[in-house]
Amino acid sequence: MRGSSLSHPAVLETLRPFIVVSWNGTSTRDMPEDIWQVYRAGKLDNRGGAIRLFVLNPNGELVRAFFPFAGPSPATLGFDRERMGLYLKEQIEKATAQLDLSQIKTTEQEIRLPEVSPNSSLKQMPAGLRILLSLKHPFSSAYRVPVVETVGNTTTEERLLQYPRQEKTIHASGLKRWLEQIYPPGMMERSGRIVEISGDLKFRPAGSEQTEQLAILQGTVYFTFDDALQTRYQGDLAMTFRYLESGQQMKSFRGMFRGIFPKHDMQGKGVAKILMQAVLESRPE
Repeated sequence: MRGSSLSHPAVLETLRPFIVVSWNGTSTRDMPEDIWQVYRAGKLDNRGGAIRLFVLNPNGELVRAFFPFAGPSPATLGFDRERMGLYLKEQIEKATAQLDLSQIKTTEQEIRLPEVSPNSSLKQMPAGLRILLSLKHPFSSAYRVPVVETVGNTTTEERLLQYPRQEKTIHASGLKRWLEQIYPPGMMERSGRIVEISGDLKFRPAGSEQTEQLAILQGTVYFTFDDALQTRYQGDLAMTFRYLESGQQMKSFRGMFRGIFPKHDMQGKGVAKILMQAVLESRPE
């Protein structure tokens, strides 16, 4: 949903009475059986692109299937997030017009940043982190949509990031669960995920501050994205970790990623170099 029509405020409001689920894959052969049954019942041809939407009634029966764009791709609406969002809102309203929603009650929820739930299995580090991602793109509104993700930590990260008594090297793949969230919004090719992360990160003690021991993690991270071109990009990561005086208990961490994502144009003749930045912060405080 990053930067797509589904994240448009008008679309979110229209979808409020519904339960929304999604499936993503590179081939219909990978579909679970229940997804395949709905997909096949929709009887949509291939002229409208790879993204399809299906409306089911409370009994799980297909009401209508449709495409989110006016043509085969977002290009038919100029890659304009506002036009795309309003078009999708209209299509959802048409597709659900025959459903009786009068008895469905919705609640107004205060908008807040997502949090990480406590994890009792972690004894020596915060439960997780929040990533705030932004891109600067000259014309694509989808790329400029701010993204917020959360990731829960596991004992893998807890062991890897124990206070370093001396400088050591950590392979970036060890933090894959964090770093795989750093990719542009509005991606609609193949699986739309990171398939490989590499790079060596230096992890070293950085003195003390009052009753806390500090450590710094720095290095260049290399990514391979699962699109038609297997796009590769890279960026610099720098993070500061705070530990209680003994160094046994990590108190908090915060860091910054800054890199360039190469976006090829539709004809494959040019490349736009998009500045991509992310803040990583431990949660909860």
